[in-house]
Amino acid sequence: MSLISRATSTNWHDPTRLALSHKLTSIMAVSMLIILILSNVFLWPIPYLGFDANPFTAIITFVQPDSSAAHAGLQLGDRILQIHGHPWDDTISRFNMFSLINVQSRSIPIVVERADVVQALNLALEAPSVSFQMSKLSKLLVAWLCWMTGYILGVVRRHETAGSPVVAYFWFGMSGVEAYEANR
Repeated sequence: MSLISRATSTNWHDPTRLALSHKLTSIMAVSMLIILILSNVFLWPIPYLGFDANPFTAIITFVQPDSSAAHAGLQLGDRILQIHGHPWDDTISRFNMFSLINVQSRSIPIVVERADVVQALNLALEAPSVSFQMSKLSKLLVAWLCWMTGYILGVVRRHETAGSPVVAYFWFGMSGVEAYEANR
């Protein structure tokens, strides 16, 4: 029996299939909502230090003007050797990076290499700017709206018609992407 004939002969509106699909979609909805909440609870307090670095090469690719990175003297092209007192490779590959962050400290030690000269710098932990917090809040709002769209279109039954799990999975996935972007 070919794949097409098998697909056309399958009863896709079987109540057992619909119930299973509804349960799986509901489980995904709850799981994604928990991920949204937990990621923001744990990641929201982590400040943006004002620089971006390539995770593979440890080269600084962006330094935001008037940030703690700019005040410390980081420059484009610097190669990070250590951050938080740990080698860059260990920091990036570590499963639990939260254990590396000392919330009691008011500065973050960073060792960089610039033109074959090793320099030790300290990034001051400053209060995040209002614009930075507003951008995080707006991304979180978009993540929540994506989640709600997936929940309404894919889980909630409207007029006794089952929602589409594919639509729900798409919107739940988008909410996860937006939550990641909000805490990046």
